[in-house]
Amino acid sequence: MNRQGASMRRVVFLLGVLFAVAGWTGAHAESVIDEVRVGVLAQSCCGYSPDNEQGVGINLETAFRSPDFLRIIGAPRPVIGGTVATDSDGTNHAYAALEWRYDFSKYFVSGAVGGAVHDGTLNDGGDPFLAARGDTIFFGCRVLIKVGLSAGVRLTDSISAAAHWSHISNGTLCRPNNGLDQLGVRIGVGF
Repeated sequence: MNRQGASMRRVVFLLGVLFAVAGWTGAHAESVIDEVRVGVLAQSCCGYSPDNEQGVGINLETAFRSPDFLRIIGAPRPVIGGTVATDSDGTNHAYAALEWRYDFSKYFVSGAVGGAVHDGTLNDGGDPFLAARGDTIFFGCRVLIKVGLSAGVRLTDSISAAAHWSHISNGTLCRPNNGLDQLGVRIGVGF
């Protein structure tokens, strides 16, 4: 199976998940789902990481209502999501995180931190110079730290648009790595 065919199957799978989540949230949104987001993010850009990956990533994310026990740390919303690279050599990843969101009238900002699992190339030998090569992005381990920042505007009572930046990396917890930065826009539908 070639990598391009595998990436296309991932895109089709992600779109299937999007429709399934949208259908499920229509019936269950009152209980746990707070918002569903879809976005387009430029791969490997605008941050600490090298710009070695081309194309865009299609991002799908679901934010859940904050459970009572998280009030002690500011009532963050649990989020799960994934990004599928449209480029055949791009890195795909799935993640879970906690998101703190602050609303200012119709504007908002948010920050999230969590963990991600990816299918990118590993720096298996631990060579610190391998991570500096310009032909691919190397990750230090399969499970990474994920951080994200968003700034947006509420377009209606239930629809928002936001600029979004995210970064996955090992935070120097395992072998040397480049990490991956993404920047783009996302549309959210709240319930």
